[in-house]
Amino acid sequence: MTEAEEASSWGSDIDAPSIDWRQKELSPPMILVINQDVPPLAGPSDHFDLIYAVSVFTHITTNWAGSWNSIR
Repeated sequence: MTEAEEASSWGSDIDAPSIDWRQKELSPPMILVINQDVPPLAGPSDHFDLIYAVSVFTHITTNWAGSWNSIR
């Protein structure tokens, strides 16, 4: 698929050791950034066509709904 050849894969986490491991094991081709537990995510505005999250909000305990819900 042409899209797969042109796509970039980004990873983001609030845990620096997790990002360090991913840098060693998965990068390249991944672009990895450390983010905070409040918006915005690091990265260019209007850059992403798809964002996929796994087990994110179960780890954010303070004001997660107010913070991330407001960026719609």
